[in-house]
Amino acid sequence: MAQVVGQDPQTVGYIPERSYLWHFIQQKEIKIQIVESANGQKVPHIIAVPSWVRSRNMQLYKVGLDLGNNGPKAAMFDSNGRIVVNHMQAVVKAVQDLAAGEMGTTYEELILQPKPKPQDENTAVDTAENESVLTAIKNKLTGQKEEYEEISPGKIWIDQQAVDNDGVSLSKGTTRARLSDPRYAQFLMFTIANLFEKAGYPSGDYDVLVAPGMPNEEMVETATGSQLDEETQKALSSALCTKRWRIRITDPYGRSKQFNFKVADLAPGPQSYAGFYAWQFRPDGQPAQTIINEILLADLGANDLHELGIRLKFQEKVINGEKRYDVAVSATRERKGNGIILAIMQPFAKRLKRQYGLEELDDAIAQQAFFKREITVGGFREDVSALVEAVKAEEGAKVITDVFKGPARPRSFYMLEGGGNVLLREDLVEKLKSLRRTPKTYLLMGAQHASPLNAVGLLAILDQMCRYGQ
Repeated sequence: MAQVVGQDPQTVGYIPERSYLWHFIQQKEIKIQIVESANGQKVPHIIAVPSWVRSRNMQLYKVGLDLGNNGPKAAMFDSNGRIVVNHMQAVVKAVQDLAAGEMGTTYEELILQPKPKPQDENTAVDTAENESVLTAIKNKLTGQKEEYEEISPGKIWIDQQAVDNDGVSLSKGTTRARLSDPRYAQFLMFTIANLFEKAGYPSGDYDVLVAPGMPNEEMVETATGSQLDEETQKALSSALCTKRWRIRITDPYGRSKQFNFKVADLAPGPQSYAGFYAWQFRPDGQPAQTIINEILLADLGANDLHELGIRLKFQEKVINGEKRYDVAVSATRERKGNGIILAIMQPFAKRLKRQYGLEELDDAIAQQAFFKREITVGGFREDVSALVEAVKAEEGAKVITDVFKGPARPRSFYMLEGGGNVLLREDLVEKLKSLRRTPKTYLLMGAQHASPLNAVGLLAILDQMCRYGQ
């Protein structure tokens, strides 16, 4: 068994060696073996796990996208097979001209429009519609092609840059509710563009295959497994897949990259299950561990606390002299309570507003005040440590109770994931100690890895589906 700490000292517990999660935490390149024919012989080669899959004559780049209420998290492979992730706070602000200081990093969605043509002074055109019709007829008769240009409606700050400039949080709630705001789909594409830039990909045209992680309550059970409910699937496809997105990122030094994306298809899956998948499976499609048969996974998310009870059945077989395993997975899912935004952040924000007489307080500012333990009011920094501790003591205790309520599960391995896992770390550790749990019987994700875990799992599921059809 492997005790893995890696680069994040707060990630504690058992992580099976060579699993997707192990590669991610260790920041190791994922290598796979392929067999090619050469001179009538089959020759094995070791290559980096492909970041893309060939489909319908398209090169589709694989992206895991967790649509968390606390901001999307995304994951993909770089060209060397390393897992790259990001987590963007869903906060936006139209860029303003600054009298002094750096502009920071800006994002733009570029709109493709026909180039205006110089018009003869003697030519009268009644309407823009008539002009468009006349232009189309002229082009058809002369064989000329319409010329287009990219127009920017304006630059946007996102994530921390937007928070620092008094940006506005995008709405939370169901996926359909969030997609009703056109800024949300645009923000998801900004997130994917940021991921491509972070992974070292150059400017250019990219077709992408996205595995969005959906809230558990938006998934429905069918004879073939969990499926996204039909109306949400339509809303997501309509928002992301109906056009080519042109995203330009400009850094503080004025250097730009432009990514032109076409979301070719979506492969949605439940958020919570994805984290387990990254922990359980290796890139070669085999289980990373065959010792543990029962796992209790508590996902302390932004809006909800969900529990998954997972049972594994391993069947050993020998293929061409090599030992392999088939894995049968069964799972139950239950909502146990509210997530950290509803259970902790909202009570904290209410007290903060009352204590300092604030009429308005954006969600992102409240969360920043909670984690930094200070807020700026009237130009002065105010220490809110006492308020943070009071809310954690009162409201956090209720969340801990919800996590562990129900019958004891001495046979089960505990996986604790989600943002609440970081927020309530000390209390969770104390509770596990009281249950006489040692680190080899549980996994507590650290701050660096907890948020993107489901995105990594979604990427792992998508990778297996593309390479093995499973």
